[in-house]
Amino acid sequence: MKNNNLMWIPVLIFVVFTIILVIQLILKLTGNSPSDAQILYVAMGSIISYLLIISYKIGTFVGEVNEFMKTTKNSFAKLRNEIKK
Repeated sequence: MKNNNLMWIPVLIFVVFTIILVIQLILKLTGNSPSDAQILYVAMGSIISYLLIISYKIGTFVGEVNEFMKTTKNSFAKLRNEIKK
C-alpha cells in the first residue's frame, strides 16, 4: 500500500493556482485587467505544482519498478538453485 499522506498538498496547490489562473484570464478578456505579470506568476505556480505532482508519481513508479526487479531477481535465484539440486 502506498503512503500518500502528503500527496494532497501539491494537488491542492495545483487546483488553487489553476482556478485563480482561469479567473484572471476571464477578467483579462472582459476588460478588468490584472497585469500580465500577475497572470504569468500564477501560470508559473500552476506549472511548477503540476511538475511536483508528476515528479512524485514518477518517483513512486521507479520505486515500484526497483522493488519488482529485486523480487524477480530473487525468484530467478531460487529457481536456479532448485534446478541445480
